[in-house]
Amino acid sequence: MFQRSISYTALLVGLFDASAAVADLTADRVWAQTIDMIEEAGGSITALATRDGDNLNISNVRFTFDIPDADETVIVSMEGWSLLEKGSKVYVEQPDYQEIVVKVDGQDDVTARLGYSVRGDMGVYSEVEDTLIQTWDIARAEVKLIELIAPDYDPAEATVEFVLSMNDAISNMMYMGNGHQQSVQSLGEMAFDMTIVAPAEDVDLTASARMRGLMSEAFQTVNFNGTPDQILAELKAGGGLRATSSLDGMEFKMDGKAEGEVFDISFVADKSASNMNIDNGNASVSADINDIAFNAFVPAEIPLPLSGGIEKIAYDIDIPLAAAPEVQQVHFGMEYLGLGISDTIWAMFDPTGQLDRAPIDLIVDLSAGVRLDRDLIDPNIEELMEQDPTQFGSIESLGLNELLVSALGAVAKGSGDFTFDMNDLQTFDGMPRPEGEASIVVSGLNSVFDQLIEAGLLQPDQLMPIRMGLGMGFVATGEDELTSEVEVRSNGGVYVNGQRMR
Repeated sequence: MFQRSISYTALLVGLFDASAAVADLTADRVWAQTIDMIEEAGGSITALATRDGDNLNISNVRFTFDIPDADETVIVSMEGWSLLEKGSKVYVEQPDYQEIVVKVDGQDDVTARLGYSVRGDMGVYSEVEDTLIQTWDIARAEVKLIELIAPDYDPAEATVEFVLSMNDAISNMMYMGNGHQQSVQSLGEMAFDMTIVAPAEDVDLTASARMRGLMSEAFQTVNFNGTPDQILAELKAGGGLRATSSLDGMEFKMDGKAEGEVFDISFVADKSASNMNIDNGNASVSADINDIAFNAFVPAEIPLPLSGGIEKIAYDIDIPLAAAPEVQQVHFGMEYLGLGISDTIWAMFDPTGQLDRAPIDLIVDLSAGVRLDRDLIDPNIEELMEQDPTQFGSIESLGLNELLVSALGAVAKGSGDFTFDMNDLQTFDGMPRPEGEASIVVSGLNSVFDQLIEAGLLQPDQLMPIRMGLGMGFVATGEDELTSEVEVRSNGGVYVNGQRMR
């Protein structure tokens, strides 16, 4: 994975002609860039910058970030670092160990004193033409709690310990003069461990989390530091953002006791990936996570362990952002595949094993044709939505490309396609008149009823009204197969299985 990162660095640099001018970057410019980045992120930074030959020593550093929603301010203080000018580059040098103080000013003031240790090449800055290139290669970094000061917390009566660490972190960033950015980052592992012990309150808690094999890439061709109108103009002109990330695995575990009640909770997942793309007036987002296993044992709430797994969770969304006279497409897809629970849970309501315990599947795939009269990236969108949501446009069509539900041995499949007449708001009492067809086919439902009766979860006399209800919308089309077909015609007539219902 890390050889891959190194090759990406070469690719980034290779974007520029070999004869491009290489400027002698100064530590003062790097320091000014750091200040700008903190301020652009909504914070502020103060420090003492002292020149010593080729070194610019940054000391007495203080970061401040306001959290408006919580009416709190976070203040981070640390010793600092040095910026060393060497050739045409600037090198970041930090002590192997320093203390960091984090203070939260608000309703309940909290202060944490942390120990920060780091090994590796902290950072190298260089410049090609108007592009600043930043490279980090950290072998290991660790943050450890030394002291905690908080209301109602007495270290003589309780102890809190936590360690946050990361290994093999590589980052390659390019900051271009026009505000565009490109990055490639990788992380071998990030780990978090915490313990809380308070004997007087009968609390003994341990929590840990791990994340392995993170890889991310991003290419931004919009200056998001501009005004909303400038950002909107760049997006309309073809600017955008492409970002991808992948993860080899993650896990979380928490166990112990609180007020005498024991508990054990865990979550593990294998590979996952995500993609985001904003380009040519459209935005798309997709993600998937695989082989999830979960366990929760909380006897005070649930008498038996709740455990199971999911083979895959995935979604993808594609929407237009810019107004256009023609109809544009929206897409939404979602998959939950292989959802299963342990036999212990099944036995709670099916002790004799009558029900089909095969994992549950759910697939939904929708599309819509929309006409946008206003940009969804309009900087005043919240105010405009409050005034009149309909001014943004209309839904011209809706398609159910796929619906699949599989559970207890039964399978339901559906599809459909409708258009909407925005000029006819009378036929359906203020709603645009739909026209189209949809169908759903359910197989194995009678077998499920038999299983429920055998398991004692359904009585035979309760089955008759259920079958009568199904008979109103479904017809038998095969062995243990029911079908429902719905049609809405241009005259407003609604037909179910050929019979007019409206």
